[in-house]
Amino acid sequence: MTDHLSPQGKAGLHLALYPHHHHMPTRSSDCFGSGNHIPNSKIAEYGDDARLAMVWAILGENNAASLQMPASPQMPASPQIPASLQMPASLQMVEARFHYLIELTFPGPVTIGVGIVGMGSSSVRVMAGYFRDGRCHVLGHFVLVKTVNGASVPLTADERARAAPFLIANLPA
Repeated sequence: MTDHLSPQGKAGLHLALYPHHHHMPTRSSDCFGSGNHIPNSKIAEYGDDARLAMVWAILGENNAASLQMPASPQMPASPQIPASLQMPASLQMVEARFHYLIELTFPGPVTIGVGIVGMGSSSVRVMAGYFRDGRCHVLGHFVLVKTVNGASVPLTADERARAAPFLIANLPA
């Protein structure tokens, strides 16, 4: 079932690889009346919750605290948008891929391991494994791009430093 995974993906099958762990309870309402099967849409939501702590840590607490933050040296004001209306920087998901390895069902909690597998000038590549009872049920790969007011902007040196604890070490290419 995992023969199709890259060496990087196969490494992601182990919770110990991930620097950040997020624990999620499952609920009967997650199943949408489909027995105990948790559908893809809910699995994606679990991943959003797991990535959020990492995103806030990278962008900084001031950025996460307000949706109408004034311009700062890390986020210069746009000449087209008044500073009072500047939106905070965000890491927008531009790509999401999931490998469903084992059905995820209710009941039972899920532990989602999250880590960064690479960074570009304005992007962050993230891998997440969804675990229960020591087994990886779902493996997710995401690309997030830093934006301000809808435009891609480079990650700052401070953001890169805050991302460092989330980097997955010794990951195969």
